[in-house]
Amino acid sequence: MAKNITKAKHRFPLRQIRRIPKFLRRSWPILTLITLTILIAFLNYEPGTFLLGWDNLSSELGPAINLKRALFSVWQEYQSLGLLGGMAHAADLPRVFLIYLFSLLPGLPFSSIRYLFIFLPLILGPLGVYLFLSQRLFKTHLDSRTVQYASFLGGLFYLLNLATLQTFFTPFESFTYFYGAFPWLLFFVTGYLETPSWRSLIAIFIVSFISSPAFYVETLFVVFCLSLIPIFSEVFFSPKKKINSLKKISQSILSVLIPSLFWLLPVVFFVFTNAHVGEQAKINLISSPETYFRNLQFGNLLDIALLKGYFFNFVDLSELGRFDYLLSVWRSHLTIPVITPIGYLLFVFVLVGLYYSITKKFFWTKSLIGILLICLFFLLGGGLLINSGLPLVGELFRSPFTKFSTPLSFTFACFFAIGTVFVLDLFTYLHSRLTYPLTLFSVAFTLIIFMSPVFSGHLFSANMRLILPSEYLDLFNYLKSQDPSTRIANFPQYTFWGWNYYSWGYRGSGFLWYGIHQPILDRAFDVWEKKSETYYEEVSTALYSDNQTEFETLVDKYSISWILLDKQVISPNLKTDLGNVTLEKFLTSSSKFSLSKNFNDKIFLYQVALDPKPQNFLSISPVKGRSGEAERGLFPFSSLPLRPNSDWTEKSDYLSTSVSLASPKPQATAGLLTIPSLTATENLLPVRLEYQKSSNFLTIRFTPITPTLFVDFFS
Repeated sequence: MAKNITKAKHRFPLRQIRRIPKFLRRSWPILTLITLTILIAFLNYEPGTFLLGWDNLSSELGPAINLKRALFSVWQEYQSLGLLGGMAHAADLPRVFLIYLFSLLPGLPFSSIRYLFIFLPLILGPLGVYLFLSQRLFKTHLDSRTVQYASFLGGLFYLLNLATLQTFFTPFESFTYFYGAFPWLLFFVTGYLETPSWRSLIAIFIVSFISSPAFYVETLFVVFCLSLIPIFSEVFFSPKKKINSLKKISQSILSVLIPSLFWLLPVVFFVFTNAHVGEQAKINLISSPETYFRNLQFGNLLDIALLKGYFFNFVDLSELGRFDYLLSVWRSHLTIPVITPIGYLLFVFVLVGLYYSITKKFFWTKSLIGILLICLFFLLGGGLLINSGLPLVGELFRSPFTKFSTPLSFTFACFFAIGTVFVLDLFTYLHSRLTYPLTLFSVAFTLIIFMSPVFSGHLFSANMRLILPSEYLDLFNYLKSQDPSTRIANFPQYTFWGWNYYSWGYRGSGFLWYGIHQPILDRAFDVWEKKSETYYEEVSTALYSDNQTEFETLVDKYSISWILLDKQVISPNLKTDLGNVTLEKFLTSSSKFSLSKNFNDKIFLYQVALDPKPQNFLSISPVKGRSGEAERGLFPFSSLPLRPNSDWTEKSDYLSTSVSLASPKPQATAGLLTIPSLTATENLLPVRLEYQKSSNFLTIRFTPITPTLFVDFFS
């Protein structure tokens, strides 16, 4: 008996080894996709650098801080003066929790954590497409070998296309995770609709929760829901019983919605109470129309065929200190004579696949066509039909390419895979063993050639891979020992745009608050709270009018405990006055401010002597107005926004607004109405330009356009 057991033990490893070839034959597409994606990740990773810039969620700078913020996300205390969260901050909870766990691993450089969590959806997305194609679309129509080859090429197309490039070139977690999650969500939803079971329903629930970081930008959840409409419609209008179909649809909707309620309900509350703030924000009023028309520039069939978006015409500050195309390397790549024709050849495969899917009646073909049409509607400018009537929807879809490029590339990948099935069917008459390997090699090689810069480190922008100066890490550590319930005002504040440039290469919406507990008055938050905009207008006016008294009054008004002066913040226009000289004069000439910490002569942190000191930003003391207002009379424009906004109305060729004058206090100077100096508060004035041509010269006249004031008295 012992002898037989010994023989069995010796045979066991051999039996497993014999199964390896079978495992490889069955799993080579998945293993190849994973290997290829890991290779791309390796070639685009720079050890010792942080992946920083543009819009980013740099939670690795303070994992515990950001985990707490994701758990208690409805009220964003750390953002400016405190505000109701306009983004789905809670949706980031699964990602931040994993980052927190990774941060506890000894020996793992925390600079590499964001790289890992950006590469994760890059790996998962093509695998989801492969499974959707092999187990849903091709299910019973094709032999196993054709399914493997076509599904692999579909997953490879999803990995290697220009839409994927633009998603990851300046990676923002919401978009990259949507790229990774979208195929898996459709895979599990369609799986339940095909064969309903509690197991598949629970799978949808779990995947929906894990995928929630994709919906940090909640608009992407709307895009996902729009993509589900064709799928549910195909199921409902199928020949099967309508009651059963309706039951399956409602259950799948609930399995998607219920695990999303923890982030969705705060978003709904914000939409019903504060949605107008985003629409009326100064930044959005200027940037939203421009962004939309930038998108429309690429809203044509030729660019959509290549999956090109407005990033190809976007300019950014280069390493040489001048503005150049953001995708300059890729623009040069597409000018190579053979590359663009290859892109259109790949699109021909997509068109052939679209035709072949209809003739062969593959599963879910109608749904894919529906998703494709929805994407094309918005990308070709269909949003113009909606934007004028529903401003909120217009604001949500002001950049349709970033929202719909992932569903579009998904449908392209599916039809591309069907196109390769057509090619394989076309050459089956050759009865050659080389038909499949040659098709696989030629199509895969074509995709790799088309996207070859990815393999030379150009998946990310070079300006995103940065060495974070040690001064910032020292700042984070120093502020850990300070009262978290104290507010920081960061300077310079030379522009209302929530976008800064740094001398060490960073450009973007900011990163400081990810590493500190304290609230910070940064311009990135102005789009979510009007009072934050007001703070900027007031403090910049005081600074640039060299009014120290007013500056100190505002410091008390907004309970600012710290002044942070970062001399590494620069302006792309070197002639711009950052206000640093005036600010330093304020800080060094007043006993109200004291230098608390100097970080290598690059970052200066000043402490403010507040009296009274606020407790958790709550105070029963009256807010001080502008110095001496009560004694000197009426100041009707003291709280008026410095730039036109939704409070202004258009009349004829002018913008008009009105201010009600309160009765002056007894101690005020009777009848004294003070109008602020236009030249003291404004550096730029609008002008009317007129010119007259003659035979030998040109006469140009500039006429300043100044405000006209009307005072109405009512008894």
